[in-house]
Amino acid sequence: MRFYLSLTLCLIVSTISAQKTVFRDDFRDNRNNWTIAAKEEYSSYIQNGKYVISKKTESGSWFFYKKVYTEYDKDFRIEIEATQTSGIVNHGYGLIFGAEDVNNSNFFIITSNGYYRLAGYDGGEYNNKTEWETSNLINKSGEINSVVFEREGDQFRFSINHTEVLSMPVDKIKIYGQRIGFILYNEMRVEFDFLEVKQDYKDINLVPGVDTLQLVREPLGPEINSPYTEKSPVISADGNTLYFNRGGHPDNTEDREYSDIWFSRYEHGKWQKAEQFPRPVNNGSHNFVVSVTPDNNALLVGNTYNADGTAKGSGFSYTRKKSEGWEVPKDVTVKNYHNHNDYTESCLSSSRKVLISSVERDDHRGSKDLYVSFLGADSVWTEPKNLGTVLNTESDEDSPFLAADDVTMYFSTSGHPGFGSGDIFMTRRLDDTWLNWSEPQNLGPQINSPNWDAYYTIPASGAYAYVVSNSPYEGDLDIYRIKIPEAAKPKAVTLVYGKVLNQKTGEPLSADIRYSDLDTDSEIGRATSLEADGSYKLVLTSGKSYSFLASKEKFITVSDNLEIPDNKEYMEIERNLYLAPIEVGQTVLINNIFFDFGEASLRETSFADLNRLVELLAKYPDMTIEVSGHTDNVGSEAANQSLSKSRAAAVLDYLVGKSIDAGRLVSKGLGEVKPIASNETEEGRQRNRRVEFTIVSM
Repeated sequence: MRFYLSLTLCLIVSTISAQKTVFRDDFRDNRNNWTIAAKEEYSSYIQNGKYVISKKTESGSWFFYKKVYTEYDKDFRIEIEATQTSGIVNHGYGLIFGAEDVNNSNFFIITSNGYYRLAGYDGGEYNNKTEWETSNLINKSGEINSVVFEREGDQFRFSINHTEVLSMPVDKIKIYGQRIGFILYNEMRVEFDFLEVKQDYKDINLVPGVDTLQLVREPLGPEINSPYTEKSPVISADGNTLYFNRGGHPDNTEDREYSDIWFSRYEHGKWQKAEQFPRPVNNGSHNFVVSVTPDNNALLVGNTYNADGTAKGSGFSYTRKKSEGWEVPKDVTVKNYHNHNDYTESCLSSSRKVLISSVERDDHRGSKDLYVSFLGADSVWTEPKNLGTVLNTESDEDSPFLAADDVTMYFSTSGHPGFGSGDIFMTRRLDDTWLNWSEPQNLGPQINSPNWDAYYTIPASGAYAYVVSNSPYEGDLDIYRIKIPEAAKPKAVTLVYGKVLNQKTGEPLSADIRYSDLDTDSEIGRATSLEADGSYKLVLTSGKSYSFLASKEKFITVSDNLEIPDNKEYMEIERNLYLAPIEVGQTVLINNIFFDFGEASLRETSFADLNRLVELLAKYPDMTIEVSGHTDNVGSEAANQSLSKSRAAAVLDYLVGKSIDAGRLVSKGLGEVKPIASNETEEGRQRNRRVEFTIVSM
């Protein structure tokens, strides 16, 4: 009688020219989901870097295997190391290969008393491919044995302890499928040290040039990495705060079996000692950051919370930073959200309007697929849509990260050709449906190790990538950083930062900020300035003109505009926004108002700001205002006076045309007599060419 236990792990590898380790499991942990169980017939567990299997019953064999896609028609090498530690020494254990299932399989087995054999099942029928042979190469019970199965040209070769013992033409062994793993017979205990697959990666769809670079994977050091598990890093847009998930740490909130959010700040050229995130965001359940907004003032976090901060259930929550600390995370509602998997990873676009998630839903292709949801006007997210077969495979797609350009996405999977049990890939969005993506490209052997790599995150600058991989500690994951190859970088963006301030007092204000395409007035994204100091940050893609709008109750909404050149490099621009209190005497600059040169006809791009002024006047029916036009000092004083008067009158006419009573409006042309900047520079002259309004009465 025979039995098997199987889980699927897809890894596509390629042809041979110079073999690389494309899959290796050293059993530091169970990230590859081997069977862990304690049954009457067998037990299996991972401990001290060993996969330990005990076959307890007197007859039969057990299979422990998984799908590791190997191209058997090309040169490759599969090796295991194992030690029988107890039990009967004349029963076999060894390597399963080329198996589809237990009834269609191959295995090469050895015994601790010095025998080996190649056998298998074909359509359920046991098939001895060789008779038992003896060999003094086999070490006895309690000692390590290496078993290798490889292809070289048209020969399959089998080695024991690095010496070939068997060779035969490739047409003599039928390859049924992609599963490889371990077999052992009755009444024995075997410790498996590792499983390794080597093969060339020529057919892997690499980001161009990444396999020729010399990139160094730098551990972040003891300030962040510990003898416990660090994973799920999320870097802030400015690159100065790193949030991550730490499991098993004795300081974790309430129950160390759950993971907490920790963070570190980059100051004085180095990462500072990690700090535990405060309550109520850490609450004794499993806590992790999904995304941080570009302003670093709000977090999308995993799971949901009760009003008192205790754990409620699965899903997403949103928390903002207040002057007194972080608020209790509030539920994020996604229509028809469900996930049949125990795990999920997600990311939020820099615009805060698109959510990409790795979940297992009814229409999934593999276990976990990538899905997209959009923020509706009612603040409810749309039902997740599957991103399709270009990205999603029959394996898991994990840990999506959307770069600051909202175009370039990175994710981990074993379903596309790669170097390990999970590789990081890059893809770019092809249109605004968010459903069409470029063919995923592997980030290469400098970033992807032979093990499991995931959780790729980068700041807006694109200077470094932060990834998770094996650490020097047993059973542990650590965070590393690595320079990003040029071809793998997202498109250049500009980080706009500043403060929202009270125009009258200079005090900082917490305000809602919206930014839009200046030409169409279509909203692109949102932000919130921090209550403590009024700070905000926006990430804008290059080659566009933007308007951004700060609004707060009892203050006049203020807009600004900014043209971002088509840069090839990351930029930062500082721009403060000033909100004027709604009171008599306050003068407000109408920023986004445009005229043709030397003309008084309003451009269409002026209408959005003027419509907001219409809304203000409609909200306060007793308010009267004075509209004033101003110019620089180019040209004659008389001409400037006339032009400013005409432009102020054009604004007044627009307001009247929107049903504002003309009796509440006054227009005045002031020409060049009230400059707010020097006329010696083009920038100063541009600031002086403006239209303002002043509240006269309320």
